[in-house]
Amino acid sequence: MPAISRPALGGTRTANLAIRRSPALVVVSPDADSAPPPASPAPEVQPLGAPQEPGFTLLSEERLTPWEMDVTEADVVVAGGRGVGGPEGFERLAELATLLGGSVGASRVAVDLGWAPYARQVGLTGKSVSPRLYIACGISGAIHHTLGMRDSSFIVAINSDARAPIFKIANVSIVGDLNEILPALITGLKARSTGTARVAAIAGVPR
Repeated sequence: MPAISRPALGGTRTANLAIRRSPALVVVSPDADSAPPPASPAPEVQPLGAPQEPGFTLLSEERLTPWEMDVTEADVVVAGGRGVGGPEGFERLAELATLLGGSVGASRVAVDLGWAPYARQVGLTGKSVSPRLYIACGISGAIHHTLGMRDSSFIVAINSDARAPIFKIANVSIVGDLNEILPALITGLKARSTGTARVAAIAGVPR
């Protein structure tokens, strides 16, 4: 008794069928008896070596100052609040931001007091930032501020109040007087040629 085979169950099985009556109508695919296509040859791989010499020459380099750099585009943001004490305190923040290649930010209170321009305000009523390193100086951490910076990759908070809410979201918390901590930090970075790179490396900021 002749038999035929055909795919079944979506090609996962083969069904063997016996022909019990004659004549029988069998439909065959046109390419059923064709040979499988030849395997494509392996692609030729040619390693390309990197050029030994760079294809360009750096003629000059200009960097934006912390007051020129947009806080939303900076990898590092050094922000200040009421605890900074005044406009002169923000100049100190700018000095720190310069050493780290970053920008200056401010809380709403500092902007309302006229210590920093509105373009620097971070928070619900200002700009939302997500830098790799955010240093909050003298900022208590009210919700309208943290909503604008909580997506920062690494947060360092400096505040004299050990119960400041900002410490709840900070990766590093420093309790102390900004007038003592900031000058010491700035002096340390200036004195050590690798200081900037080490601080940036903590937050994964490329230098």
